[in-house]
Amino acid sequence: MPVVVARLLWACATPEEERRLRELLRPGSWAGDGCLTRRLGWECDALVGIEVWADEAVAGRGVAALTARLRTAGLPVPVACLRTVPGDGWSTD
Repeated sequence: MPVVVARLLWACATPEEERRLRELLRPGSWAGDGCLTRRLGWECDALVGIEVWADEAVAGRGVAALTARLRTAGLPVPVACLRTVPGDGWSTD
């Protein structure tokens, strides 16, 4: 089963922005329908979010909805990159 991986990048995020993002994106609070998993962490001086989605259309809608939520909360919008990863031979168990 192919999946879509979304990489979200907040360059030079502040500790306060990280705290607010973690609150907004905490597990169980909001993942969007079709979001299989989400991770948020630091890579050098950038805060990076990784989301795995069930399909491309759902991923696009989910990232757009996330962008709207961030703007409403007064948080910076990340640079987003979506890639489809083929899943031939992957176990779906």
